[in-house]
Amino acid sequence: MTTCDHCRRDNPPHARFCGQCGKELPSAASDAADAIAMEMVEPTASPTGASPQFRAPAPQLSIMAVMSLVLSFLGCLLVPQMVSLVLGVVALRRIRRSQGMLTGRGFAVGGICVSSVVLLFIAAIVALPIGIAVLNQPAATLTEAWRIDGSPSAIEQQPDGGDMAYGAESAGPGIIDQLAYSSDGELLVGRGNALYVWDAATGREQRRIDGFDFTGRFIVDGDRLRAIRVRDSSADSLPGAPGDERLLESVELDLRGGGINVLASCPWKDDYTYPRGAESSSRGGRVAVAFDNVELLAWDAETGREISRFQIRGETADDWYDTIVHVTLSPDGRLALVASGNHSLLLVDVQRAAEIRRFEISSDGPFNSPTSMFFTSDGKTAITVHSGSGVPTILWDVESGRELRRFDGHNWGSSAAALSTDGRLAVTGGRTAGNADYIVFQGPPRAYGGDVVLWNAETESELDRFFKDSTSRVSALALSPDGSRVAAAYDDGTLIVLDTGR
Repeated sequence: MTTCDHCRRDNPPHARFCGQCGKELPSAASDAADAIAMEMVEPTASPTGASPQFRAPAPQLSIMAVMSLVLSFLGCLLVPQMVSLVLGVVALRRIRRSQGMLTGRGFAVGGICVSSVVLLFIAAIVALPIGIAVLNQPAATLTEAWRIDGSPSAIEQQPDGGDMAYGAESAGPGIIDQLAYSSDGELLVGRGNALYVWDAATGREQRRIDGFDFTGRFIVDGDRLRAIRVRDSSADSLPGAPGDERLLESVELDLRGGGINVLASCPWKDDYTYPRGAESSSRGGRVAVAFDNVELLAWDAETGREISRFQIRGETADDWYDTIVHVTLSPDGRLALVASGNHSLLLVDVQRAAEIRRFEISSDGPFNSPTSMFFTSDGKTAITVHSGSGVPTILWDVESGRELRRFDGHNWGSSAAALSTDGRLAVTGGRTAGNADYIVFQGPPRAYGGDVVLWNAETESELDRFFKDSTSRVSALALSPDGSRVAAAYDDGTLIVLDTGR
């Protein structure tokens, strides 16, 4: 029942007006107000089919947020991941400012997280090798550790005088033509007017051996020095040896004890020929070679048994220029690198006495045959030094015969080179002048002398340079096994040991 507020009469529940006084009942007024309010919130269709009025728009999904998440899953690609990160940040900001009209916050956050992780992974992959390379960068300093001063002769070398410089035989070691460190790096060996053994750390002379004459290059293997000595068989009275031949003796010297041991001898040729050079292999010294102008002889250095003889042949029958000028033996004695007078570089199989290949030396101008060369400790690469030539020091890949590096840092030519055991550091020596066209006929030379250049052998970049202002050039070089020291001998008889800071 609905009671009228005016006459207090009870009316039926659904009556709108009072049956006695005709006044509008209270329930009808409230229903009319609710209807008006509903019309404002929920639009009604007009009789003519007009559009609804005052409908609030529904929230929309952010396309940027979705694209950010999709792009973040495109693998380790730099550009998509960067775009994904930018789209995710922009989408997240727009969602926050939309007051609920944009959705997709989870897509945006997911895209930002995934793309950030992938970008950090890419950055780590790129930065790791760079960081390792920086941390492992070879030392770039050459500071003097100790020296032995030589006494130059009365004849001063001038820049136009070529290699005319002489160390005094009565003072110091004289001109040192070869240097080598012992395998532990504690001893330094040099051949000058005698064979010298120095303490590598202090330069104190440990041993001097006079009269130890040998031909070619000596090899230091551990604490032992191996070399090839030439003897006349008639003077030695060896059993069974013909009297008209020269003998090649493989000898071994104990660097610490000083004792010399003859390992074996092998007949060379008659008394009228003399080998131009000889060398032993470094790994145990089992193989030895000697050569003259046209022939290379290989023999077992421990038994004296001849292994092979290799004769160099020119490109034509009249090519008399093609003579052997230098030979070096691989550490295992299996291969020999042969430099010829017509500027060819040959790789020879020692066991079969057969040529394997010829190395091609590219040059824009004339060049000389190698004046020194050697295999590196692993036998996979070799170095040739072309003194007084337009071709610098070259590092070769032995198997393919391909050039790997060129070290060109001396405007008056390279004269010596060395490589560290790990192959990361190289050092070259030669002569340098401030003006390469300047020639001195009298008076002191200007800005002219021997210099040592330290190289990063992996990148072919110069690390540091040591210059000795004098009239001499570098005559021999050696690198300690760990690359921490460089020993440099000069044509005025001076020996300088440099610290690389490694």
